[in-house]
Amino acid sequence: MCQWIATKTCAQAEAVLSAHHVACGPVHDIEDAVRQPQVSERELVAEVNDPVRGKIKAVSSVFTYTNAQSKVRGPAPMLGQHNDQVLREWLGYSQQRICALYESKVLEQTDR
Repeated sequence: MCQWIATKTCAQAEAVLSAHHVACGPVHDIEDAVRQPQVSERELVAEVNDPVRGKIKAVSSVFTYTNAQSKVRGPAPMLGQHNDQVLREWLGYSQQRICALYESKVLEQTDR
């Protein structure tokens, strides 16, 4: 099989194998994968402004949900970007307690 497939292009091998009812398909690298029609149709790639790298393309989740959004909404958060918000709003920590966690190096945060 290896010798046979080495003599074929990807399209040729897929055509022959498919004609013989063999489940097959090409394995794409990232650059080829994001150019596939279904990726564009499902809007799986979005351009975002990353604070470090500038404009980049990000891949959304392939899963869709009835009551939730799973598309890219922006760049990935920076290290510790949401520490204060989560600790204060969700866990009820005081500002003094949060500051103590930073001072003791339990928490870190990347400056933008």
